[in-house]
Amino acid sequence: MFQSGARPRAVVPACGIYQVTEPERFLRRWPHMSPFIYDRLTEVSQAYVGARPAAGSSALDLADPVVLLERGEAPARPLPPFFAFCGTADPLVADTQRLVRALRELGTRCEEEYYPGEPHAFHAMVFTRSARRSWERTFRFLERELGAARG
Repeated sequence: MFQSGARPRAVVPACGIYQVTEPERFLRRWPHMSPFIYDRLTEVSQAYVGARPAAGSSALDLADPVVLLERGEAPARPLPPFFAFCGTADPLVADTQRLVRALRELGTRCEEEYYPGEPHAFHAMVFTRSARRSWERTFRFLERELGAARG
């Protein structure tokens, strides 16, 4: 738990949309994407940003953190280490790859792991080998970064 004003000491972004705007880009990568999934992505975009501000506006920085990081501007404070993971069958895998690249370009330590053939949020299916492996890797990362013992 963070106290007011406390800075995170580690970040674990998992299977996220790190650029909420422009959901159309998912169709370019996954042209046969299920209409149901594309509709969910569009719904998320509309819920977050509604009518979009002008391109390049800093008003989108919180909705598009990967775009902010890709600009390469040095952050006001050093970023903590990241452990990013995603399944390779997740339409959001490219966002994870972009996030990792951008963080490394900024000199931020970032570990990554990809799970072949796994769909979005596969780690919630804790009865699978990949989910258990992702949680083990996540806990190892957090233990190393935070010095916390598993209970």
